[in-house]
Amino acid sequence: MLDQAGWQPVGECLDTQIAARLLGYERFGLAALAEAILAVEVDKSEQRSDWLRRPLTLDQQTYALGDVVHLRAMTDVFRRQIDERQLNQAWQEESSLVRLRGARLIERQPKPFWKIKDLRKARPLILGRAEAILKWRFDQARARNLPEFKILSDSVIVRLAWGKIKPRERSLAIALKQAKPCEWPKRERPEPSSAPLEKKLKAWRSEQATQLPMDLSMVLPGRCLTQLARGKSPHEIEELMGWRQTIFGEQIEALIS
Repeated sequence: MLDQAGWQPVGECLDTQIAARLLGYERFGLAALAEAILAVEVDKSEQRSDWLRRPLTLDQQTYALGDVVHLRAMTDVFRRQIDERQLNQAWQEESSLVRLRGARLIERQPKPFWKIKDLRKARPLILGRAEAILKWRFDQARARNLPEFKILSDSVIVRLAWGKIKPRERSLAIALKQAKPCEWPKRERPEPSSAPLEKKLKAWRSEQATQLPMDLSMVLPGRCLTQLARGKSPHEIEELMGWRQTIFGEQIEALIS
């Protein structure tokens, strides 16, 4: 959202939640960290209020300000702790990765129809209608700056695709008339994983997470563990480059050899 509005961070951008996970904090939500690090209680009563409503209430504005007011002091503490553990490279790389993934969200595509389980047994024409509706919903959400579920829920999309209800918007009716049949995509079977190696990697990851301490997903993300168990080389896995290669590279090589 900030990128779309033309806001660019000045200098480095460090993620406090990443720092907490690298340092092994068991709870890394803002309120939990503020309490653990600064002995400050953060009011979260407005967390689930309607943030799409305008104008924001005074309580929401106060909450939004309080949600970031402790970050500078928290970051100072994290800097010292990260420095002591020599995890500066890890913090910088993982924070950059989070921002990169956020930037990729701008390039999002409509939700694929095969991710809606109620369409699994639908015939091709129904799938084509669902695809047309999903694209229409996506375009409407972007144009109106709203979440997609606020435009149409998946359950309504299914009913529209099956013709159980009629569209209210003329543009959607036109999209449905122009819909073409689609086939359910064939899924490629992944390479079988080595159960003994997977078990060995999980045991090593748990051991490292306890000893360091560090969050499991920081030691070895689950998708990387699966890729290694299926025979992929560490040098082919992007997340195992950089700081993980420096700290864990030799151990991972020994485990898979």
